[in-house]
Amino acid sequence: MPNRRRAEALVGVLRISTAQCHVIEVRPRRAEVDLAAVCSTGRPIKVAELTARRRAEVRFVPTSARAEGGVKAAGTVAVVLRGPRVYEIPMYCLIDVPPGNCARPMVLVPGFDAPLEIEPGTYDLYLAGGCAAEGEGTVEIAVELTAVC
Repeated sequence: MPNRRRAEALVGVLRISTAQCHVIEVRPRRAEVDLAAVCSTGRPIKVAELTARRRAEVRFVPTSARAEGGVKAAGTVAVVLRGPRVYEIPMYCLIDVPPGNCARPMVLVPGFDAPLEIEPGTYDLYLAGGCAAEGEGTVEIAVELTAVC
């Protein structure tokens, strides 16, 4: 992409909502995170707290991606759960607007492409990522946390 800008030029929102069940609780239930902050800080940003009352299978599912203006953006965002255990879930090419700007590794990622079993306990939920953007505009990505109850 010519005139490539640093991720700070990426203006947008990553929305995380939860499909609640009796096994998993997330607080806040809905979080909005600035994509530029996630992509540019180089360190995880705490977004929420997840409590698993017993072993559970979780999955972060992209539900929508939208861009306005002439922005092109590509990047990977990882969910990091820190608690009794640490789980890192890379969401390869979560940011890919318009589609086709990101080359995704062809691997199945537990927690993203398939359910990931987590141990009971309370976890801090962090997001970290790396993105590239060019042009002007906004990007909005929606992700839902689903749990097998």
